Amino acid sequence: MIPASCYRSRTPVESIGKFKKVENFIRNRNDVSSTIWYKELLDELERRGVAGHKKRRMGTVDEIDKFFQSYVFDLVDSMSQSGYCLEKGADIGTVLINRDGKLDKAGSGDHRFYVARVLGLQRFPVCWSVCITTGGVRKASCAASNWDDLARALAKVEQEHR
Repeated sequence: MIPASCYRSRTPVESIGKFKKVENFIRNRNDVSSTIWYKELLDELERRGVAGHKKRRMGTVDEIDKFFQSYVFDLVDSMSQSGYCLEKGADIGTVLINRDGKLDKAGSGDHRFYVARVLGLQRFPVCWSVCITTGGVRKASCAASNWDDLARALAKVEQEHR
């Protein structure tokens, strides 16, 4: 059991910096050098001599440009044409079904999740967990005493988040 006091207040995804960066890129992808994401990487390169994204290190402006061409454009274009393709990568987003029966974004798959949100994709795969707190589950849709109850509860949560 996780104490209810351990949960932070919910943050709307649209107010998260990484989401804003992805949204700005998608809206301005015809002029990549004007985007927040590009400018942040360029600033990091100038300050530290290297810019990074996950395990990728970029030591030149050309490498930053290649990052956008080979990763970011490919991701956005692929998702806009084919939706969320599992074979494109194993970076599936993680969600928690919180104590109120709502979905909360958790770790991993941030960029794919944000791109899906900006593009308005209605369905995409996620890994999920149900959060049960010592304060109790406040919504019946999360209460489950067996696998059948859990399956029905998850179907209800899915319907609420379409």
